[in-house]
Amino acid sequence: MTFLVRVSEALGNCTDLLIIGPGSEKTELMQFLKTTRSTLTVHVESSDHPTEREIVALGRKRFHLD
Repeated sequence: MTFLVRVSEALGNCTDLLIIGPGSEKTELMQFLKTTRSTLTVHVESSDHPTEREIVALGRKRFHLD
């Protein structure tokens, strides 16, 4: 079982996902999830080593929680 398969299984019944971070792996994960979990809405934000506060702020902004 590959890492991406394990990540997908760990998401369970998740319907919306925000992937944050540096590098190209987030794009690879997004593409994998779009092909294997068609009902999942995936959002991607580039951010070099975000702090916890930055992660929370990005999540609030993306999911309109402010």
